[in-house]
Amino acid sequence: MQANIWLKNRHKEDGVKVIKPTNDANIISRTLENSITLGIPVILEDANETFDPLLDPLLAKQVEKKGNDWYIKFGDQGISFS
Repeated sequence: MQANIWLKNRHKEDGVKVIKPTNDANIISRTLENSITLGIPVILEDANETFDPLLDPLLAKQVEKKGNDWYIKFGDQGISFS
């Protein structure tokens, strides 16, 4: 819990978002998509040992460069990665 509090305080100015697995899947997906695009830190609080397969490209940092921009596959689409 101490690390969790430290992370929240450390990234407070960056607009850190906290996501709990009990939240609605659509809200989690939209929050993650917006955070990835805008470069906002996200804390997955009270996470289980396994994660949704939707997060695999993000956790593995599978980013691709297209032109001058970086993209990551999120769901069935590629989104801008910051």
